[in-house]
Amino acid sequence: SLYKKKSLLVPIRQHTHNVSGKEVETIVNENLKPGYYKSTWNVGMLPSGVYFYRLSVIQNGIVQYNETKKLVLMK
Repeated sequence: SLYKKKSLLVPIRQHTHNVSGKEVETIVNENLKPGYYKSTWNVGMLPSGVYFYRLSVIQNGIVQYNETKKLVLMK
């Protein structure tokens, strides 16, 4: 599970990529109020490996905040 905090009511996008840079899944893509949120990534049939998730806050078409973290999926 991935946690995040927002300070404005703005569009939030959270998505995962594999090591090749290909987007695997969009986890969150919606407007959220300030607070803490928990999102769940259903790995389904994905193989074990290294993935990256990015949390983006976009307001008026401008990226206000970007955070990218690495995670290791082990099955």
